Amino acid sequence: MPAGLDGARHRVQSEGRRRTICELAEYVVAACGEHPARMTLVGIDGTDGAGKSTLADEVAEEIEARGPRCIRASIDSFHRPQRDRYKRGRTSPEGFYLDSHDLAAFRACLLDPVRSGLQFCTAIFDEPSDRRVERTWTDSIAGGAVVVDGLFLHRPELRDAWDLSIWVEAGERIHRERSDRVVADAPSDGAMLLVHLTMWWARIVRYVVSAERYQRDCVPSAATDLVVTNNDLRQPSTS
Repeated sequence: MPAGLDGARHRVQSEGRRRTICELAEYVVAACGEHPARMTLVGIDGTDGAGKSTLADEVAEEIEARGPRCIRASIDSFHRPQRDRYKRGRTSPEGFYLDSHDLAAFRACLLDPVRSGLQFCTAIFDEPSDRRVERTWTDSIAGGAVVVDGLFLHRPELRDAWDLSIWVEAGERIHRERSDRVVADAPSDGAMLLVHLTMWWARIVRYVVSAERYQRDCVPSAATDLVVTNNDLRQPSTS
């Protein structure tokens, strides 16, 4: 499995979720019919914690159940090394947005070859171990799809890459889950609680502020073909 693919192992099962997954797969299969000579590039974008990876896994499996070959990929398999990601500081929102991913390699190894019907590579880096991985090249499959998830997929450098794109909206759920987590992890000692809250906010602001910048500057919800509201994992909806 390429580095960066980290969808939930224990998925929510419901009739409502199943309907949405099938609907999204139908859109992708239709897009594949528009590009019969090469693979169709599908981008699944959204903020940190929105459920992009799990949704992408489910959609890819449903696509294959309907016939077209589908390959999963993630922009997180194109991370930069830690020394580059954190050069502006570990809590820097600007650094998170500008320095997290090797966008040139992402295009050169994956996006551009897929669009040209050439061999492509789905991973060059493993973020947890902070090491490069051996590049494995895959033949393009006529009529198939490559489903890519990740952050900031509609920034200017990548905006023109997608044949079909999806924005996953889950702001309410993310806020609720983060609040629950900080309360659950909070120490009972007053002094330690202050340290805990300060450290928690320093980490979380990196993601929140960078997400706000991205949505303000790039308006991904308006740039995508479909929006999935994923606040209720049992009953996501498309628009």
